[in-house]
Amino acid sequence: MPHCAQARTYSTRRVFSMFLNFVLLHLIMQAAGTALTQYPSFHTAVVGESVNFTCSLNDLTGRCSSTVWLKLDDNGDKTFTFVAKGETSKTAERDTACVFNINNLDNHHAGMYYCSYKHSNAAYFGSGTQLVVIGNDPVPLSVVILSPSDGETQKDGNVSLVCMVTGAVLGQTQIFWRLREEEEVTGATSWGRIPKGAGYIDILRNHIQVPALEWTDGNPFTCVVETKNRTYTAQTVHDKGNSTLCPTLLYLLSVPFSIMVLLLLFMALRRQKCCAGHQTVRGSYERNDDTRSTERKREGTVSNSTRENRLVSTTADVQYSALAFDSRRTR
Repeated sequence: MPHCAQARTYSTRRVFSMFLNFVLLHLIMQAAGTALTQYPSFHTAVVGESVNFTCSLNDLTGRCSSTVWLKLDDNGDKTFTFVAKGETSKTAERDTACVFNINNLDNHHAGMYYCSYKHSNAAYFGSGTQLVVIGNDPVPLSVVILSPSDGETQKDGNVSLVCMVTGAVLGQTQIFWRLREEEEVTGATSWGRIPKGAGYIDILRNHIQVPALEWTDGNPFTCVVETKNRTYTAQTVHDKGNSTLCPTLLYLLSVPFSIMVLLLLFMALRRQKCCAGHQTVRGSYERNDDTRSTERKREGTVSNSTRENRLVSTTADVQYSALAFDSRRTR
């Protein structure tokens, strides 16, 4: 039985060279009608379980001792890690089905595995096996749609919509889009992982491109996620009118609104000034009335005094005339 060897990471240059060799040899194998057969192409398991991958040598001459298993790490660098080397059973004349076993699965075991066989100066690669590891505490399914930002349009006149699904199992989940609530479109689905605490969260991404005109017209776009048990529907997204005409329209609407606000402010200030003017005039009128009343009182006092003085003077004149008349009579 094969066993796990100590991990060793190849350099990026060597990986690139291996990739070129893989492409070239794959074409040669297709022309010769000979290739490795690797299965399953996809496998889902729970943490703590065991899995087996098989690589068949078919018509290739050789043994499983000449096979190795590589893991493609999805860490941004796309590097291969050597994980195991095959062994030959002592009781078998020739092993053609090379089995790779992983016991006690953990989150870090998830990834893409390839079997490789080297014979003379040639190297052969299998088609790959995608391993998805589900935690004991499954993440609740969540669907989020990433819509384009304002004014984001590609050179071909399209905009991108991305449906992000967490908590779903690759191979057991189907994602498609419903456009304008009528047409159904299947986008391009990819799988990735993001770190969370000591583990990872699996993410399914489904990407479509739609004409920018359909997006700016406000047509609805819905991401539908179907699993084994039920169907989940993301919130429908649509452009809220962020087309190229909107800034102009907003500007045209803002001009009369600004004029109206200025007129209201002008009328309010004018009214305030008028009210202040009326209060000033009224106050002056009241002050004038008080002044006039005071003057009238003063004039009345002066008139009374004058009248009294005139009366006293007249009385004195009368008395004086009477005295003069009496004196004449006495004579």
